[in-house]
Amino acid sequence: MQLRSPNHEACLTSITNGTGRFNCRHVHVSKQRSHLRHREGPRLAAAQVSGSASSLDPPSVTSTMESSLDEATKASAADVLRGLNIKEVQPAALFDAAHVEEWSPQLVAYFPLGCALAAARFAAWIAGIALDAPWFRQMPVINAYMALLGVKVTWRNTHNIPQQRHVLVSNHVSVGDLLMLFQQPQRYVHLITSALPRQVYGTQNLPAILQPANKETYLAIAAQQQQQQQQQQELQQQQLQQQQQQQVPLLQPQHHQQLRVDPMAAGSFGTTSSSSHHSSSSHTDLPEHHQQQQQQQQQQHSVAWSSADSAASVHVFPEGGMTNGSGMMRFSRGFMLFADQLPVVPVALRLKTAFPEVKCHTLDSPFLANLFWFSFQPWTEIEAVALPPMRLEPGESKAAFVQRVQLVIAQELQVWVAELNIQQKRAMVQQQQRKVKQQQKRR
Repeated sequence: MQLRSPNHEACLTSITNGTGRFNCRHVHVSKQRSHLRHREGPRLAAAQVSGSASSLDPPSVTSTMESSLDEATKASAADVLRGLNIKEVQPAALFDAAHVEEWSPQLVAYFPLGCALAAARFAAWIAGIALDAPWFRQMPVINAYMALLGVKVTWRNTHNIPQQRHVLVSNHVSVGDLLMLFQQPQRYVHLITSALPRQVYGTQNLPAILQPANKETYLAIAAQQQQQQQQQQELQQQQLQQQQQQQVPLLQPQHHQQLRVDPMAAGSFGTTSSSSHHSSSSHTDLPEHHQQQQQQQQQQHSVAWSSADSAASVHVFPEGGMTNGSGMMRFSRGFMLFADQLPVVPVALRLKTAFPEVKCHTLDSPFLANLFWFSFQPWTEIEAVALPPMRLEPGESKAAFVQRVQLVIAQELQVWVAELNIQQKRAMVQQQQRKVKQQQKRR
């Protein structure tokens, strides 16, 4: 029998009661954080006092602390998953070795029809992007398009999706996962791989707004989100001023006239414009090459966000790549560039197919091969479970919040979160490709 501490039992109780908050983070990680701060704190303080560029300068010590804290958080996540009796899987088990490992008689008989369906659906994928027609966003057209693709999307717990702007975060199990957004009443910005042709990102009338999942797009969304927050703050200030003016007794006409024409009274309001003028003039004093760099960055951000609705919610795959559904890769933190002030809705995706022995992707399979085998199936069902929205808590690090979101999805799916990120997966792909080349040379 495995013995557990009372704190660990309390942790499991807080997870399974449906609150969606992994309070064990404070139990397991806080003690380790305190220990690390006591251990690394004096070194950091000494480095800050000395101010010298030694081996103990503040950036290196800070990165050491952050990496140590990340390791402590990972350890606590593994404890949580083990406490939920979730089976641990190795990173290699997240990817299938082949699209079809064994051909059954039924699959052999279906193969010609499957190829014909895949060809027709390939044409449908291309036509949807090439036409880019406004009528494509009408629900009857979307339903017919989904029927042609052989895809059925089932949403559950949609009451957890807020009306205001938010971020959908989900696991990634197939090339057709984005089709779940086609069945939502609101239009989402879907961040997709940047390896696709530019024409894909230039579409204006698809049920989802497709944008490349790169740093430029993330920064553009963050800048747009900050601008919206500023506009909301200004609107709230204006409403507050109007309420205050309504509560203040009306001034006499003579005094009101003096307030309007007195230059001394207007002088205090000129400080803002003068300061902004000073700011703009100081900007023009920058070297020309700096101005060009800033203009190029602004253009890149505006181009990346030009096709997106101003208040559209965003959907991301933080794993950065697909798995076979037996587990998840570790989430990246990139989406926290714009999600720190928005509600984050975890979405658990499950994939059901007519031929489970046919895998829609492997470790090193290209996009077109994945799309072919996804379209090869006679039917595919995508189940999307919307979990309660979550927010970054005061004092909580972004890394801890991202992991908390992923653990909620892992609990719903009852799958393990492997110690593997997208960079490590790419290294595995390169290693696999080198192995294949070596085998071909030997032949």
